[in-house]
This record gives sequence, C-alpha cells and structure tokens, in this order.
Amino acid sequence: MHRRTLLTALAAGSFSLAGCLAASPGTTRPDDSTTTTSTTAGSTTDVVTERPPPQSLGESFETHDGRSVTVHDAWVQRSVVRVGTHTDVAVIPDRQFVVADVSVVRESETTDGSRSRRLDRQFQVSLDGTDYPRDEHVRWVADRDRDPAGYLLGFPVPVEQFEHVAVAWQDGDAPRLSWPLDADVRERIARAPAFEVRGFEVPDAVEREEAFEATLTVANVGDRDGDFLAELGSTDISDTPELSVEVPAGETVTHRERVDPHVLEGSSELTLVLDWGSDRQERTVAVEN
Repeated sequence: MHRRTLLTALAAGSFSLAGCLAASPGTTRPDDSTTTTSTTAGSTTDVVTERPPPQSLGESFETHDGRSVTVHDAWVQRSVVRVGTHTDVAVIPDRQFVVADVSVVRESETTDGSRSRRLDRQFQVSLDGTDYPRDEHVRWVADRDRDPAGYLLGFPVPVEQFEHVAVAWQDGDAPRLSWPLDADVRERIARAPAFEVRGFEVPDAVEREEAFEATLTVANVGDRDGDFLAELGSTDISDTPELSVEVPAGETVTHRERVDPHVLEGSSELTLVLDWGSDRQERTVAVEN
C-alpha cells in the first residue's frame, strides 16, 4: 500500500480546478470515445479512439507513459476534515462529499516521490455524464479513521438522485478512465444526514493541568445515518482536535469527549470551541490552581 505520509506537505488547502485538462466541470459526455488531434505537414487530423472499459474499484490502469492509476475505494460523507495549513471541518449547504481514495504512481519512481501535486486537477466525479465539482473545489481529506492506499480527495456533489455515478480520471492526452460506483453510493448521495447541536456542556471549573470531559448532544434530522464531525478544544491552540460521532437518522445522541487542558500561563479561564463547519459554539471554564 502506498501510505499517505506526505499529505500535509503536499496539500496546502483546497485547490482550484481552473485549467483542468479534462473537460471542464459541468460538461456532459454523451459517448465513450476520446478525440485527439495530430498534425502532419501543416494539416490537422482528429483521431477518434475508443475509451478504455470501466474499471472496478481497486483495479489499476496502466497508461502509455508508465503511470498506474487507481481508485482504491469511494464513499459519501456529509462533511469532511480537510487538510490545509491546519485541519478543519468543511461542510457545504445542499452538498455532500464523494470521498475517493486515489493514487497515480510511476513505475520508475519511489512511492513517496510519485505522489502527484495535481491529483485534484486530474480526478472528477461524474454524475449522469456531468463532471463535478462545479463552483466548489476538491478538498484534500485527512485520513483520521482510515488507512488509505493513496490520497483522499473530497468532491462536493448535489444531494440528488443519479442513475450513473463514477470517479473519472484524465490527464493530457491520456485516455479518460472511469470507476463506476454502486447503488449504495448512489443512494447515499440522494439522501443526506442533517445535524443539530442540542447541547454543549462543560464543567464550571477545572484544575489547571487536569483533563476533563465536555458533553455534546447531537440530533440527526436528516433521512440517513451519518457521522457528525466537529472540532472541540481550547481557543488558545492553533489546531483544534476533531471528533466524530455516529448519529442514526431520526435519533439524538449524547457524546462525552475528553479535553486536554491548554491554558495560557497566568490565565484564570479557558474558552472551549465546538465548531462543526456550518456553525460553532463557545463555552468559558474557570481554571483553578
């Protein structure tokens, strides 16, 4: 497996899809052919070649220039923990994320050296022949709970029913490739969880160097199960830790999270923030010596 040891260094935030060498997001693709243009003695000729057949998840395609392109897995999340200068929770109204575990490896290079900085420009998600994302950007996703074979890319897609869903790849004159996704993924795209924070409780006072618990109550008022993602920690640190709480559709879950004390020297209070991307709440705790 190609472990993602250099993700933070390679992915400094969300990357624009401007200048994508594949068809621009929003372009429909009515057939399975690829057109290339060749020039001979001052004249140009369009050559139509058949696109390679769809690949299965986990199946690699070897390009003519020695690259091995793979979509190892794909799934759907309401929000993602994105990688930038720091990690934080990303959520977009009326969108979900198709998260794909992808890699592009050259045989002549080592695993780490072959990791492309341009993957977000090469991969798209195709929904009934239309490429996404459109107005948004691909998110580089942190692998908090998984051990990906390559990199995790998050593609914002609308919450709608689609008949044909695939992860697609194209770069330059290489053939366009696709990895179709199954009915379970299509169903999850069409139905989204929706979270409401019903409670966020912390102790009135804590000891300066002792960890304590914060309690949050989260309701899922959407129509499918999902994971509530949020940051929870002191505002005195630059990168607040993330948490994940599984909340079934139509249910309310109470979750207790351990909080490590991060108190500035000489301070008599601590401010905690709970930030789930679309909103945030803060609580102040007294600090006792």
